[in-house]
Amino acid sequence: EEAEGYKRVLKEKECNTMVISSKENIADNAVLYTEEKEINPMAVRNAKTVFGNDYTILSEYEVRLKSGKSFVQPKGEVDVVIPIPDGYENATLTVVTVNSDNKLTTLETRRENGMLYASTTSVKDFAVVGLASPEENSRTFPYLLLLEITAGAALLIGIGYYAMEKWKKYKKRK
Repeated sequence: EEAEGYKRVLKEKECNTMVISSKENIADNAVLYTEEKEINPMAVRNAKTVFGNDYTILSEYEVRLKSGKSFVQPKGEVDVVIPIPDGYENATLTVVTVNSDNKLTTLETRRENGMLYASTTSVKDFAVVGLASPEENSRTFPYLLLLEITAGAALLIGIGYYAMEKWKKYKKRK
């Protein structure tokens, strides 16, 4: 499927994943294969080590490109697109690669339309890392509101002080 003239989009319907790249980075006859994997406990332990004990692997996928009878790698950078897990729509999430030793490598991740986009130069096993409990993701402290209230209070105190000093000077003149 062609998109925006210079891009090639390969979609896999069962796991709802995609690989997006410029035309020259993916073979013309390439097909995207994705399989959702059982989450490996060793990879989860590594996620806790890298991200902290409150984090876990939420989903893991084996993503492959097949050209003819063989699996191939892209010739340059591609975006691997993975769905955001249910209940984590507003959570901070990161896509990582998982190698055969369950070592994790963090990828630059962005979100768009309920999907996570991770830039990479190879297709392999990918996992989504986030807080173990989605409720923890939604509890956020309203720092901006606190800052606005503090600034407003400081302004009112400043105006009050200025008015009081003016009033004192006015009284002294009389």
